[in-house]
Amino acid sequence: MPLLAHQFLRFGVLKELLKAVGFFSVRLLEHLGDTFSGTSQKSMKLRDLEPHWSGGFYGGPPRRGTGVTFICPHCMRTHLSVMFSNPLDGGEPLPGWRVYWLRSGEDFDSLSLSPSINAAPQGHWHGFITNGEVR
Repeated sequence: MPLLAHQFLRFGVLKELLKAVGFFSVRLLEHLGDTFSGTSQKSMKLRDLEPHWSGGFYGGPPRRGTGVTFICPHCMRTHLSVMFSNPLDGGEPLPGWRVYWLRSGEDFDSLSLSPSINAAPQGHWHGFITNGEVR
């Protein structure tokens, strides 16, 4: 990142400008600032990554909680999605996915997934979600 942009982040000018135009959430901007200043945290809360339960219509009644989608903690731009082997709604896993994650927890603050999520081959994050913490 050019030094000038780093200085803007450091002094909050760029953060305020991007916040004003709604480009990023404040939490994501704080994380970006920490990353560029070398004080990035080793973990963060899943809730900070704007998570949403996956669901929809799949040849039956509407489904909710069949998986989770959230902002990639590595690039902070792309959304990552994983599907559960044990959806929140108690139904069967959605068909057609190659990999499913075992879920525990009923909300974003208590969610744990196994195994790890590995999007590294596509240049994204590889890590764990445990008790709502992303590591």
